[in-house]
Amino acid sequence: MDPLSAFFTLLFVIAIRMVFPPESGSVNRMRLIALTALLLAFCAACTPTLHGSAAGRPASDTLDESSARLRAMQLSEVSYELDMQLDAGSPEYRGEVIIRFGFNSRGAPLTIDFGGGTVEAMSVNGGSFKAADYNGFFITVPAAALRAGSNDVRIRYRHPWSTESSGLFRFTDPEDGRSYVYTDFEAYAANRAFPCFDQPDIKASYTLGVEVPASWQVISATRETRVSDSGDTRRWTFARSARFSTYLFSLHTGEYQVWEDREARIPSRLFARHSIAAHVPVDDWFRWTRAGFGFFEDYFGIAYPFLKYDQVLVPEYASGAMENVAAVVFDENLVGRGQLTATARETIANTILHEMAHMWLGNLVTMQWWNGLWLNESFANFMAFLALAEATEFRDAWHSFYASEKTWAYRDDARATTHPIEVVVADARSSFANFDGISYGKGAAILKQLYFLLGPEAFRSGVSAYLRERAWRNARLEDFVAALAQASGRNLDAWTREWLLAAGTNTVRATVQCTAGQLQSLTLLQSAPAARPQLRSQRLEVALYREGDGSPYQVIDTVVAGASSAVSIPGQIACPDFVWPNHRDWAFARLGLGPADLDFLQRNLMQFDDPLMRNMIWQTLWHMVEDGTLALPDFLQLALQFEAAEHDPRTLASIHYRIAAAFDLALRIGAAGGLPVAVPELMQQLRRDAWWEVLTAAAASDSQKIWLDHYLRIAGGEEDLAILARLLGEDRETLGWSLDQPRRWTLLGYLAAGGYPGALQLAQAERARDPSSSGELAWLGVQAALPELP
Repeated sequence: MDPLSAFFTLLFVIAIRMVFPPESGSVNRMRLIALTALLLAFCAACTPTLHGSAAGRPASDTLDESSARLRAMQLSEVSYELDMQLDAGSPEYRGEVIIRFGFNSRGAPLTIDFGGGTVEAMSVNGGSFKAADYNGFFITVPAAALRAGSNDVRIRYRHPWSTESSGLFRFTDPEDGRSYVYTDFEAYAANRAFPCFDQPDIKASYTLGVEVPASWQVISATRETRVSDSGDTRRWTFARSARFSTYLFSLHTGEYQVWEDREARIPSRLFARHSIAAHVPVDDWFRWTRAGFGFFEDYFGIAYPFLKYDQVLVPEYASGAMENVAAVVFDENLVGRGQLTATARETIANTILHEMAHMWLGNLVTMQWWNGLWLNESFANFMAFLALAEATEFRDAWHSFYASEKTWAYRDDARATTHPIEVVVADARSSFANFDGISYGKGAAILKQLYFLLGPEAFRSGVSAYLRERAWRNARLEDFVAALAQASGRNLDAWTREWLLAAGTNTVRATVQCTAGQLQSLTLLQSAPAARPQLRSQRLEVALYREGDGSPYQVIDTVVAGASSAVSIPGQIACPDFVWPNHRDWAFARLGLGPADLDFLQRNLMQFDDPLMRNMIWQTLWHMVEDGTLALPDFLQLALQFEAAEHDPRTLASIHYRIAAAFDLALRIGAAGGLPVAVPELMQQLRRDAWWEVLTAAAASDSQKIWLDHYLRIAGGEEDLAILARLLGEDRETLGWSLDQPRRWTLLGYLAAGGYPGALQLAQAERARDPSSSGELAWLGVQAALPELP
């Protein structure tokens, strides 16, 4: 029993003795004994529930929340002194770590996470310690081996290189034989590189010494203080870092190409493999980085909290990027191996800003446990688009936000697998179990909606206050919401319940009543799926349109709440021909359209000036297909009517995405024998039109590439496959430019999936032409796409 339980037991025993004094007789004495025994059993049973039990921690490759809570109460003032020896030719690396910490046993032993390694020697407070209690997942140190207050544990170990990108991963470039190493520790993989307390709410400082081959660069959270030569190796020594969580520590090393930004106020470098260096837009990269620092420091009112900023493009990375403190890694596929389109450049800038936003919310202020991961990512997602729109050349970035994040969120929220944004995460391994369009896309969308509900300045003030109050510490969702509530003067309890704790998307429909051409009433009707009946409050703008007009003649700012919300009409307003209740995309909601609205759109869809508006309309039309309120042939007919007239690249790409989805739906319906007669001919006409647009677009333009990628996705039948095979064998004859390597592999994948004769032989020839690591992965993908494996 821990001291707290013992204290409460004593209080209860005293109370019972007052109720049943000993002199009151043998019956009461028996009752006293029985009640006391029950109380002691109760407290003993409750102790693990309240505080966790290291002795009862499951032997597995994860950390459960109760064990993490116990350990967080046991420890204080943690630091790591890490020394490592890395040899690219060895199957293992070696290291030694000294962990210093304050300790309060809480009546339980201490566990040190270390997954899949070998402990060679260990000492505790200077005395030798047999690490017999190492189960391959963590080391258990009995409380008796530690002292109250300051302790140090020294562990000498070795560990195999990671083969799955998490932990310490090694890669050898097949093109030039150079070696590259990087770390990826989120959520629970720092312990695969060195023994540690691997949980977000045990922040620590780090010092690092590492011995590597003499030709290697080494990058970590701080800059090196000394590099000393020793024959074929070099020893790099790094300054002590600030305090942050283990999943944010990093060690990247290898024969990287390095660039340094001479214009940067904050020391900034960029690293990449030599074999892809020619494809990296270095000047743009540094320019977007500088813009991000300027925006975020001003917005948060807090200077960048670390001493330098390195960014590393790495191969075979399992996710898009990772916000390691001052040493961010990016999947090198972000830059590709072809000419960058405007959309690709915006994506690079967005990713740079997303990871940079984490330096404040995520690294300076860190979630207490992994249930806070959604806020960590959603906030960075929202802030990246805000910075794009206000600090870079991508001023219409909110259109990209709609086209990517919100459509992803709408799609996942309509599925049976949807879930609330805020969920319970029982253990570290489960942190990514619900990491999808809800926790990432919808989370960012509701933050955008909250931004408009509170007002931009109140939102900014609340975020700044939150970061200042919790700097260098951990925080929970309640802390974030409380800061916004205080800054805005608005109670956000109901907002939290509606938006974070309930799944599902509402539908908003506008109804009007007019007399003599004048608008008399405007009502917003809100509904919810039967399985998820929660109605929500949110601020939005209602736009009123006349036939043939490109922009609204009236926009009304209002709040929708409950099943029916009357909109206040400002003065005398003409009756609208069309009402759009989500002007500028403030709200997170599906929109309901009636037959008159569809008739209006059939006449006026391309009349809308705003490409975001047109994109939202296409999304709504596709929602109607999904809901069964718009027939598939009618949707395809609208696409055939309007797609060639669309010149905005994001809206056009969105139309193409939905056409491809419609083709997939048609194939499923056809397999069940219920496909309408008109659909196959509409599909074939859409294919012919797509190929015509490829042929008539300006050579190598973004438009031509958008149409080509679309044609590749919807191609079907012998005629289309023959065109693809011809493109692969040509140089510039048809397109006016040579296909870049990624598109060559994409084309081969479609040939293989379509059963084109000789697809395997063409892919084998391409493999010889492209010996890169990405080429090898693409070759495996082509084999998998064949109707029959070779």
